[in-house]
Amino acid sequence: MIRVNEGDTLRFHLASLDQCIIGFSGCNDNNPCPLHQQWSTAKQIILEILKSKNVAELGEEIGIKLNYIKTVMGNVTPTNA
Repeated sequence: MIRVNEGDTLRFHLASLDQCIIGFSGCNDNNPCPLHQQWSTAKQIILEILKSKNVAELGEEIGIKLNYIKTVMGNVTPTNA
């Protein structure tokens, strides 16, 4: 879920980042899964990236990607399965 707060700062609330990467319900700092430390580090990096985006930047980047996809998909001929 993406929630836009006052101004144009994005606040990303990603429930999946709060969960164990391999699905262990009891995974935490005191009872870590085999990937706990690496996932904790990756989560921090992901959150820093997301916190650095604002609405204008995100919209511009999405527009560029959508135009690329439309261009690529426009050149693809559908095949029958």
